[in-house]
Amino acid sequence: MKLYVSQNHRGEGEFPTFPKGTRVVNLSPCSNYPNWFSCEIGGMKTYVSADF
Repeated sequence: MKLYVSQNHRGEGEFPTFPKGTRVVNLSPCSNYPNWFSCEIGGMKTYVSADF
């Protein structure tokens, strides 16, 4: 399979990475973005994909 970029992508900011085993707390569905959840990871408020 080959994929081609058809439009420029503008990122929404930088997202942190966390070490394996970091606890995810306060997981709740995000009302603004379908298939995303707001949560806290390592004391930082962030978002994770439903695929997570």
